[in-house]
Amino acid sequence: MSETPQVDPVRVRRMLWTAQLGTVLLLGALAWLLPDLAGVPPRPGVAAVMLIAGAAAIPLAPIAARLLGIGRPRADVKVHAAGVPDTAARAPGAAQAHFIFLLALAELPALLGLGHAVLGGNPLYAVALVGASALLLWIYRPVA
Repeated sequence: MSETPQVDPVRVRRMLWTAQLGTVLLLGALAWLLPDLAGVPPRPGVAAVMLIAGAAAIPLAPIAARLLGIGRPRADVKVHAAGVPDTAARAPGAAQAHFIFLLALAELPALLGLGHAVLGGNPLYAVALVGASALLLWIYRPVA
């Protein structure tokens, strides 16, 4: 019988994180270049809603990370864990699923920023949302 090779979960997380960061940067380039090429009639009301939703989506990733027990422990901050055990201790697949969910939440402001730019909003605001997404990804990058 052949054995299934063991995959290093940190390596998989690094690959997923790199792909997600590349996607966020590509969304930023599209938000900057696409509005002139798309030919979509401007919808300022909808664009403003997309901008507000993108700004409101920024704190979702840190809140979810806290609730799911994801992140690096800090020695200088002592916070009572609200009954949330370590993610890796629960189940091996749960930690990976939680990390993927966190990556998707970190990308959400960039997606909404692209929608804002395409619907006639200021592309600089969209790039700011892309920057916020990149910062969230940087904060929750995998470490060995």
